[in-house]
Amino acid sequence: MEKKRLWIMAVLVFACLVVSAADVKAGRAESWRMKKWNMKKKYTVLKGGFRFHAYLSKDKKETWIYFVETRSKASGKSNEYPREESASKVKQAPSQLHFPQRIKGAKVTKIGADMTFVPKDELDFYQNVFGSWVEYAHDSDGYCNAVRNVRTMTFPRSLAELDESAFSGMRKLTKVDIPDAVKTLEYECFYGCKKLREVKLPKRLSNIRWTCFEDCPRLSKVTLPKSNRNFTTYRGTLLSKDKEKLVWVFPGKKDIEISDTVNSIKTYAFINSQVAAVHLGKNIVNLEQHCLAGKKLKDVTVDTGNSVFARDGQCIYRRSDGALAVGIATKKELIISDCITKLPENASLCGDLIKDPYCSLKVLDISASVKEIHAFCPVVSVSSRVCYRGNEPPKVIGIISSRAPVPVFCEVYVPKDVLEIYKKWYESLGVLDFIEKGDWHTF
Repeated sequence: MEKKRLWIMAVLVFACLVVSAADVKAGRAESWRMKKWNMKKKYTVLKGGFRFHAYLSKDKKETWIYFVETRSKASGKSNEYPREESASKVKQAPSQLHFPQRIKGAKVTKIGADMTFVPKDELDFYQNVFGSWVEYAHDSDGYCNAVRNVRTMTFPRSLAELDESAFSGMRKLTKVDIPDAVKTLEYECFYGCKKLREVKLPKRLSNIRWTCFEDCPRLSKVTLPKSNRNFTTYRGTLLSKDKEKLVWVFPGKKDIEISDTVNSIKTYAFINSQVAAVHLGKNIVNLEQHCLAGKKLKDVTVDTGNSVFARDGQCIYRRSDGALAVGIATKKELIISDCITKLPENASLCGDLIKDPYCSLKVLDISASVKEIHAFCPVVSVSSRVCYRGNEPPKVIGIISSRAPVPVFCEVYVPKDVLEIYKKWYESLGVLDFIEKGDWHTF
């Protein structure tokens, strides 16, 4: 029981670190405290069954809508979480959400929750614009009473900024046309919009965060103005304008084609994808961190003409130094090939995984050929088994203080003659106490 508790704490900490990296968090927190907003005076506008709360800029030329609410005739309360038993009353919730173009004559340029009440060093989670907390690490998308029936949404033409988690939890939303002035689609902005099918991306888009469209399994039609200077679309994918980088795979697409012009796949490009198989052409020379970490991706093949990467067994590896690039789990197991000499931090994990929020491995079998672990710690659970085949432990390089450098909270198997060596290795790394005595095994 104690081990399970510790493991849960560890994976939650890891997830929080992933979704709220310090540099991102600090930057966003400061943006909320922009001095141009007069936050001492609040304005309210009623439109289409919704009440919009806003701040104006100090020059009264711009509006920030920070909260949207509706009142249920059944309960008399705003934005309460909809109960299953009140299905007959759901019809009372508005089905259309149309933001005002202006408030007090000031054009609307920003939409997102006011999070200034949270100290920036404690800003791990955010609220959507309807006032519900969104916790991606805990699978909570912020679904609430205000949006339970909203199918269509219209933004003001002047909108330039959508804050993190702004429209998360809009589970019946089907289509979004994002105004051209928006440059960045933030983390979890449309997280949990399960029926979202179509999105028009903005003309000035320059950055799309990897969890922006998390849990949007039907999103298959994505359009982008040809005049966009940063991106272009190609057969279910978003590419850099020069078509050399694959940036994002549309979540609703089950089959895609990677353009022959692509030489690099960006971090988390496949994270929301339903694609089951992908072929890496001969021109692919760069696979960024977790780029193929797709929940449904079970087969990755490599062109024989590719001079940088090759596949052996369940592993895609770099020819030059034997570093693992992609591990493809089968039956929840990953057997590291004898061609692998390094387990780097930026390797991707995909395939058949334990169906928990963190997509864990049941078995990780590390070949004796592995000599170096570069801050590599694939997610394992309390029921996982890790097997080290080498007679001496690999060298750990680039230890990260915020997480364990090797798998912990699991069963560990090592050659019987070197059990004490491995225990001392774990002790030297400061994680011996994270493996219970009964979880050490030999073969």
